Amino acid sequence: MDLLRLALLFNGALVLGLHLGRRRWARALQPLLCLLLLPHYPAWGLALLLAFSAFQRLARPTPPPNPIQELSLARKWKEATDSYEELEGDQPAWVHLLACRAYARQARFPEALHTLKKTAQGPPQYAFMTMALTGSLPHLEAWLPRLPHWPEHSKLHARALCQGRAGNLEAAESLWEEALLTAPDDFRLYIEEDRQNLASLTADIDARTLEQLHHHFQKLDHNHQMANARLGPQALALILLTVLAYLLKPAHFYLAQSTLPLGLLTSLFAHYNLTHLALNMVALAGLSPLVELLYPKRFLWLYFLAGAVAGLAQLFITPQAHLVGASGAIMALFGARLALLLRYPNNHQLLLLLLIFGVQVVIDQEFPQLGGVAHMWGACSGFLFVLMSRPQDLAPQTADL
Repeated sequence: MDLLRLALLFNGALVLGLHLGRRRWARALQPLLCLLLLPHYPAWGLALLLAFSAFQRLARPTPPPNPIQELSLARKWKEATDSYEELEGDQPAWVHLLACRAYARQARFPEALHTLKKTAQGPPQYAFMTMALTGSLPHLEAWLPRLPHWPEHSKLHARALCQGRAGNLEAAESLWEEALLTAPDDFRLYIEEDRQNLASLTADIDARTLEQLHHHFQKLDHNHQMANARLGPQALALILLTVLAYLLKPAHFYLAQSTLPLGLLTSLFAHYNLTHLALNMVALAGLSPLVELLYPKRFLWLYFLAGAVAGLAQLFITPQAHLVGASGAIMALFGARLALLLRYPNNHQLLLLLLIFGVQVVIDQEFPQLGGVAHMWGACSGFLFVLMSRPQDLAPQTADL
């Protein structure tokens, strides 16, 4: 079996594991068929994988409109909460977040907190607008660092709402006047509506409920950042440097056997061929976002030290081996992701990662020349690194409360 078939087999196994983990038995039959074709007809197997993926995207049903969304856009807050209380079954996270803001609009903060606890994650703009309605300016300002690209008129409007709830009517009017200078026409309607109803905004909120709201929004924002982690600058720089090294230098220049100890690091930038390079860089791009998000100051240390440990372990077992490739360091990122699941449990991700690990072990057994020892030691290094260190706090920068 050549490397192309191996890569397609690995990809098909991941898709199969994802569907099985989510108990999508019918969809699991599609990658299973592709896997059966791959050993003998890799082109047909790849074509089927791509076709099934495209068809599922096109055939994905559009969810029916939810009355909460329509009522929230119309700013009919009482009707929105009444409609929310009549809903049955599980609802998407955004429905609970809209209901939370509708309750806050009516100064029903205990109900807002109860609604908020029904979701697992939420973008920071929901926290910003809800905390504006509590009348606590320090809590509101604590969320500003998480919204650097929000329009200035929206921030001014939120500050005005907050001042109005706190009873500072003159300050609220001043902020609204400033917001009107830059606000678009449709947004000015919202400002005028809140200005007319300014007297009804003033309300008291229990300090304990306020702290619970703030704390729970921090938790949801933490989960939101983790779930939406993107490729970071350090991982992107590693990918670009590795590709550049592959284009400019021959592989033997980076072999660790003749250039120890520096070769333990330079070998991470060497690859046998374009397929080897592409597989490793795709894996690096997929595994790095969450690790770099939680360990921004230690990400490169993990990558290079774990890669060196993996290389030393491989040379100890097979002294005549040549170290080529970044797979040992990439497996460290895999081990780190696996250890992070102990801190932030997710059954679907755990099943998927265990399936990947099982497939990798089988491949290493079938092809000893791929460096199974380096893979194992790299994964263990990343796993222990996370267990022995504390991730960065992703909560927004809090003001003096």
